[in-house]
Amino acid sequence: MWSKSVVNYKDWQISLSRRFKAIRLWLIMRSHGVAGLRDHIQRHMLDCLPSINKCTGLSSSSSPHPCNPSRL
Repeated sequence: MWSKSVVNYKDWQISLSRRFKAIRLWLIMRSHGVAGLRDHIQRHMLDCLPSINKCTGLSSSSSPHPCNPSRL
């Protein structure tokens, strides 16, 4: 079916195995630290909170939402 002259680039990619994902996380933690990673996640959650509240129909002043940064 496939010709030998056709290069299949999907075979050239880095596999997304658990080890590869773990080393990516390790490199991020090594360069930014656990506190830096935690701050980045918290900033991202703050940026996403208005969209989450809009989709769920909750306001930031209503009952505690699982993604509400005041619970972190």
